[in-house]
Amino acid sequence: MGFHDFAEIRKANEAIGHFWFEHDPQRGHRIETPLLDGRYWIESQWADFDESSRCYQLVEVSTDGSIKYLLDARRFEGIDEARAELNAILG
Repeated sequence: MGFHDFAEIRKANEAIGHFWFEHDPQRGHRIETPLLDGRYWIESQWADFDESSRCYQLVEVSTDGSIKYLLDARRFEGIDEARAELNAILG
């Protein structure tokens, strides 16, 4: 089962008592891609404390709404590198 959109994911995530989508200014995270295959996306966040650059991570949601970073939370310097890695996962 996949999700249709981020609103469904947020609802499922909150239903299990998690708050992945709550605003956190220290993370400065944002969704960078549409939802792919009903369970994956790329997220960016500040790479350093001076907020001068961003890093990118691959994200997956489980059917219960729990969310995790893929590849041991590996950070990519550029979104193109992250997209290539996610495309490899999606096959």
